[in-house]
Amino acid sequence: MTEKVIDSLESIFSRHGLPVTLKSDNGPQFKSELFREYCENNGITHLRTTAKWAQANGEVERQNAALMKRIRIAHSEGLDWKRELRKYVTVYRSIDHATTGKSPAELLFNRKMRGKLPDVTEPRTDTEVRDRDSERKGKSKLYTDERRRAQHSDVEVGDTVLVRQDKVDKFTTTFNATPHKVVSKTGSHVIVESPAGARYLKKQYIREEVPDKPRAEQRTERDTRG
Repeated sequence: MTEKVIDSLESIFSRHGLPVTLKSDNGPQFKSELFREYCENNGITHLRTTAKWAQANGEVERQNAALMKRIRIAHSEGLDWKRELRKYVTVYRSIDHATTGKSPAELLFNRKMRGKLPDVTEPRTDTEVRDRDSERKGKSKLYTDERRRAQHSDVEVGDTVLVRQDKVDKFTTTFNATPHKVVSKTGSHVIVESPAGARYLKKQYIREEVPDKPRAEQRTERDTRG
């Protein structure tokens, strides 16, 4: 699997050059020693999203959902899904994005990509594009934080926390009953350590008391931003 991923990346990089950073999820193909060596040999900084936190790579997840929707439509209508997907990405790449005011093709190649729709937009400078992108993303973050009632996390190194666990059946509790200790904090991410010494990268936490620990400062995980 790792070999196929590297082969696909090399095909892309041969056209557009090597990136400075590469962001991926925590799939085994991206955690392998072979992939680590490939990135290191090509001077690429590999960034991995927080495990089991799809929001950390929301732009990719959203685009994947749109692509899968087109594939399902083509399949239901008995059409060639590869051809229909090419049609979709051609249109997507040639239309100005609501956030940047430029099409993806223009941002990548610094030129307009001709499509079926007539071009009636005015040219924008790179500074205008960056400002518009920053403004739209900032508004989107404020809206999402308000809708989710997001709060700044006050978790500190040394705190005791509970860790969210995978749901196995309907009797599974949201959090593992075993307290973990916060050993490191960087931005909105913390590293917690179990009593057995295992360490995990997690998102933020908020304060909440835990039974049978009357004076210990306990926290539980919550979907927040900070």
